[in-house]
Amino acid sequence: MSKYIIPPLERQMLPDTLRGKTVIDFGAKANERGTYRDEYINLHNVDEYCCVDITNEHGAHIVDLRSETVAKRIQEMTGHQSFDVLCNFGTSEHVSVQRTFYQCVHKLSHVGSHILHWTPMAEKMEWHGAQGSLWHCHKDFFDWLANRNGYEIVKRSFPRGEISAVLYKVVEKKRFDWHPDWDATFWKNPKFVDYNKIPGGATSTKSVYD
Repeated sequence: MSKYIIPPLERQMLPDTLRGKTVIDFGAKANERGTYRDEYINLHNVDEYCCVDITNEHGAHIVDLRSETVAKRIQEMTGHQSFDVLCNFGTSEHVSVQRTFYQCVHKLSHVGSHILHWTPMAEKMEWHGAQGSLWHCHKDFFDWLANRNGYEIVKRSFPRGEISAVLYKVVEKKRFDWHPDWDATFWKNPKFVDYNKIPGGATSTKSVYD
């Protein structure tokens, strides 16, 4: 069995070194081999690992990523004002308010932080709607976000033609800037299933913030 838990295409998007870094995952990520937490700590020797989610699954801090004050809540819960590495492996598309999610990530970064986003592209992955996937980003969204918020693009990848993946480095700490026209560029997955309307449905990242 592979010693790695994070899938190889995702792992390739991480910064070249994680040793001694503070890491936060948006979404408590796991698969049949274990939790992402295990790999970060045991193989990459991170200094500290935190994750946030809508439930406390896999030791996550419980937060609502739609909230305007969610960054402050995460700071209070984790004891960190910012993190060295911030990872969004397929969580943002489940959050019904896109601006508050990206604002939260920005507020928890500092100059030198790496920010990784991995999310479906517009008009792709309709099937993912059955897992509560709601908003998929425009193909140019991550360029727009970088240009307005002081990010340098370190890596880009579109491994299956339906995913948008980007690794940023924060080179200038700016006040978060979100153009109001961006909201209209996100594609609403027509097969979205709202698990909040299903009794007992809101049990993981697949099912909430929507």
